[in-house]
Amino acid sequence: LGDLLHVTHQDAAAIDAYEKAVHKPENSSYGFIRVTLKMAGAYEANQQPAQALTVYEGLIESYPANHNVLEWYRRAHDLARAAGDETREKALQAKIDELLAAQQDASGKKK
Repeated sequence: LGDLLHVTHQDAAAIDAYEKAVHKPENSSYGFIRVTLKMAGAYEANQQPAQALTVYEGLIESYPANHNVLEWYRRAHDLARAAGDETREKALQAKIDELLAAQQDASGKKK
């Protein structure tokens, strides 16, 4: 339902649908992540970057070892900038730098 509402630019209603879907107990982690990302996109489309940022931060907190976490940090960083939250923007950039350094160290050790 959220996807249909989002496609028809009914983003506030889509957000409500995604919020309900996120809390369904039968959601797998994949389902939860998918719906959560859709909800963040609906917040963005509805010009609510601070709320989208909060969604991404919750996702990062819930799944810190997910293979997409660096991408989520980057998106959260961009949203912090869009929301005008310089403190969060700097903190997110520091975490991105930390993750990139860890990736470089790991790839250097594999050689």
